[in-house]
Amino acid sequence: MARTFAEYEQALSLVDSEIDYYILEEKNNFKIDSKILNKLRDDKEHYDMIFICQPNNPTGILTERDVLVDLLKICKNKDTLLIVDECFMEFVDNYEDYSLFSEIYNYDSLFILKAFTKLYAMAGVRLGYGVSSDIKLIDDIRNAGQPWSVSVMAEYAGVQAIDENEYVEQVREIVLEEKIKIKAFLCNLGIKYIDSAANFILFKLDNNHIENFKDNTLKNGLMIRDCSNYIGLDEGWYRIAVKSKIENQEMMRIFKKCYEGEKYDS
Repeated sequence: MARTFAEYEQALSLVDSEIDYYILEEKNNFKIDSKILNKLRDDKEHYDMIFICQPNNPTGILTERDVLVDLLKICKNKDTLLIVDECFMEFVDNYEDYSLFSEIYNYDSLFILKAFTKLYAMAGVRLGYGVSSDIKLIDDIRNAGQPWSVSVMAEYAGVQAIDENEYVEQVREIVLEEKIKIKAFLCNLGIKYIDSAANFILFKLDNNHIENFKDNTLKNGLMIRDCSNYIGLDEGWYRIAVKSKIENQEMMRIFKKCYEGEKYDS
């Protein structure tokens, strides 16, 4: 996919992989739909693997589960590994309706990526995992990795996080509530945004507001993700994270001041 997490491309380029992009269309809200199924059925090229983020990053758009299951069937027939990144899935309302975890034992051509770094806000721990029913693939990944890939600290943090059910529900409720406020804030400023299902929102500034916006927000202590380095996104596309109520209020205060061209704080 294009307009998606770029580091998979970076990793593949290290082993001289030939990369093909399926371009997601802005007019379709960057959504993956059944068009990709027709392309793969008709395409004479053989793909070793396909990467999809669910929900997508940086758009936050979900792919309907039926589309992914049909894609799985095509990948199985074509001996293609489907790698689905579900690292932001737990932020999604009713996420069980979109996850492919229940298909793991039905398709050995499916590999799901998960991470503790997003939901549990422990990015520095760098703890993640992959799920597959293909034992040989798991062994190959283990043999290709570091001998000691998970530290004691990361392991302990992960074990503790698994039992934090109440925390997970609180985070999901806060994100859903605060995301509504941020979307309303962007709408009131007349800023186009993508209706994200994740804990971040992708938006587009018009040409009259791009100049110095990023620099001014940084000078005010606000770091906004510039998404112009994503294939298919040009200058003016940014992503903001949904945080706590107090943090979001401060973000919107600084954002509005910089957007309206006020002088930054010294």
